[in-house]
Amino acid sequence: MKFLFFFLYKNSWDKIIIIIIIVDRGILSVPLNPKNTEAGYILSLGVSAPHRRNGIASLLLDNLIAHLTTVEHKFCRAIFLHVLTTNTPAIRFYESRNFKLQSFLPYYYLIKGRCKDGFTYVLYINGGHPPWGPCEYLVHYCKALCNSQPFS
Repeated sequence: MKFLFFFLYKNSWDKIIIIIIIVDRGILSVPLNPKNTEAGYILSLGVSAPHRRNGIASLLLDNLIAHLTTVEHKFCRAIFLHVLTTNTPAIRFYESRNFKLQSFLPYYYLIKGRCKDGFTYVLYINGGHPPWGPCEYLVHYCKALCNSQPFS
């Protein structure tokens, strides 16, 4: 497992830290899943209350995406994260940044002794795409058959 840490400090802000863990969690399609394929995981992204709605989270996320779409990280095919189902502002933020809902996670969080549901969101980058279902495989093989040369 590789660890990639991002630290951003500014005098007028509280310390803001994003920790990114690069790891493949089965988020990607099998054909795109060689040993060197990576996925980024946003463990936590938060801005203290007095500094919200000033573009700080957007700046951090934009910098992360820009960094992971460089040549050095061409094998990073997805960025994923978990969010509480009740965290509507975060869900709207990620959806506005093109993250897609991947799965519902019942009882994923334990907060103050109570179980809470979560969602997994994913953003595919660098040519990454979701795992294929039966329909996608059928379309792929039909296209391959149509494009193949007949036997002589």
